[in-house]
Amino acid sequence: MLRGNIKITGNTFVDDSILIAVSTAIICLLGPITFKLDSGTTHFLQRLLVVWFAMVFGSRIGLISVLVYLILGGLGFNVFIDASSGWAEFIGDKGGYLLSFPIAAYLVGVAGEYFVRRNYFQKLKFFISALILFSSQVVIEVLGSIRAQASIPSTPSPINSINNEMPGILVKTAIGTLLIVILIRGLSRSKS
Repeated sequence: MLRGNIKITGNTFVDDSILIAVSTAIICLLGPITFKLDSGTTHFLQRLLVVWFAMVFGSRIGLISVLVYLILGGLGFNVFIDASSGWAEFIGDKGGYLLSFPIAAYLVGVAGEYFVRRNYFQKLKFFISALILFSSQVVIEVLGSIRAQASIPSTPSPINSINNEMPGILVKTAIGTLLIVILIRGLSRSKS
C-alpha cells in the first residue's frame, strides 16, 4: 500500500531489504507483547504484526518478513509467544497459527495491492485497511484453531475460538488501522 511512497536509498532492492529487516525485527521484538482485556483473555501483538507489514509494504515484503521470522524462531531464537522457539513449535498446538502467518500475510498483501489500484480506495483506505486487517486475523484464528483442535481435542472449535478472541481481534484491528493512519499522515507531511 505504501511501498511506492518509501524511498530510503533509491535502490529498490536495497530499500526492500531494509524494509524486510526492519519488519522482521519489529515482529520479533514486539510480537510476544501481551495485553489482557476485561474478559480475562490474553492477546498478543504477534498476529497483528505478521499481517500489518504485508498491508503496509505489500505481499512480497510482508511474506518474506514473516518467513524470516518463522525461520528465526525455528532456528532457536526466542521470538514466538512465551519466548518459545524451535521447529517443534510448528507441530504442536501452536503450529497451525504459525503456519497460517505466511498465508495471511500473502493474502493481506495481495488484497492491499488490489485495493490501492481502485479509484474509491483513497476515500475508503482506512475502512478497507481495517476490514483487511480484521479478516486476516480471523483467517489466522480459524486456521490456527483447526490445527490446535486436531492436536488437542478439548481445544475450542474454530467458531468458539473466534468468539473468544473477537474482543482482541477488534482491539488489534483498531491499533493496526490507527498505525496506518499515523504512517500515511506522516509520509504525506514529509513530502510537503
